Amino acid sequence: MDWLCPGYSIPLSAHIAQHYGALTPALIISDIAAHVQTGDVHAAVYDLTEQQLYVSFMARSTGDHGPEMAYDRAWTMLNLPQLFALPPP
Repeated sequence: MDWLCPGYSIPLSAHIAQHYGALTPALIISDIAAHVQTGDVHAAVYDLTEQQLYVSFMARSTGDHGPEMAYDRAWTMLNLPQLFALPPP
């Protein structure tokens, strides 16, 4: 999504301002992404201090049950130093 989407950027800004100084990946996932409803196909939260990436995808097969949008689906945490230390395939 581009940056000029008032329907998303205004609520996103308001939620970030509300939690300024106390943002955590868990709070971003549960409160900000879920309420703003951004990340329908793919959603990612980067914690650069802890070098972690939290990611969710809209990977629901036809006929599957559960949430449709990425921001409502399960999130996976990737430890970036461990990930980048893996040898190439």
